[in-house]
Amino acid sequence: MMKLINYISLIFILLPIISRYVFSPLVYFIIILASAIAFVMLRKKTPFKIIIAGCIFVLPLEILAGFLTIYSPLYLWGTIIGGLIFLLSLIDIKQIESFMKRIGLNDFNQREEIYTLYYTFGQLERLEKIRMSQSNFYLSSDELIFNVELMTGENVILRIKYKDIDKVFVEQKLSSNDLYFPGIKDFFWPIRAVRKIGKPDNKDYFLVIQTNEDRWIFFEEPKILLKLQKEIFNRLN
Repeated sequence: MMKLINYISLIFILLPIISRYVFSPLVYFIIILASAIAFVMLRKKTPFKIIIAGCIFVLPLEILAGFLTIYSPLYLWGTIIGGLIFLLSLIDIKQIESFMKRIGLNDFNQREEIYTLYYTFGQLERLEKIRMSQSNFYLSSDELIFNVELMTGENVILRIKYKDIDKVFVEQKLSSNDLYFPGIKDFFWPIRAVRKIGKPDNKDYFLVIQTNEDRWIFFEEPKILLKLQKEIFNRLN
């Protein structure tokens, strides 16, 4: 199964390369965007070397096309956007790869077992008011392991034994705000109050892990938090 995924990932790299010299700018634009998005979806199941190859192919691709005078603004625009999407997948996986090495996981297939959450430094309130740090999260056989970037900039690995956990629950925080309706300016300027559009209330969900001495709080989409909560429950029992 993994070999099949590797071959599929390679296809999504080769398709834009071939289409750059064969198809029209519009077709190439569609193919490279579709390939980049599919590549991102498969990134946790793809070896790191293939991900790097997907990120670096765009530069020689465009240079060679320039020498061959196969040029159009849409070609260039597609290469830039597609390359950025490929690069985002590399940044995301690079962080996970670094975390895995630090905790002794060497099989890239275990990448799927790593969650990416946001650690809230013990604060449980309106999302806009709290400081968060991206945190990779792994459930081993006897403990949960996660990393936190401290306010000093240091990135540390923390471990909590399942036997030390007293409570695990997902808590909803409801906060009210003034209704926000986008105007013409929002077509030209990023919408800062995007969470307020047409909504009188914001609902934020937090995973709370409580031990005898500490309270650890994480933010993510509720379905991810509920899945993680269930997995922790299974290990506690």
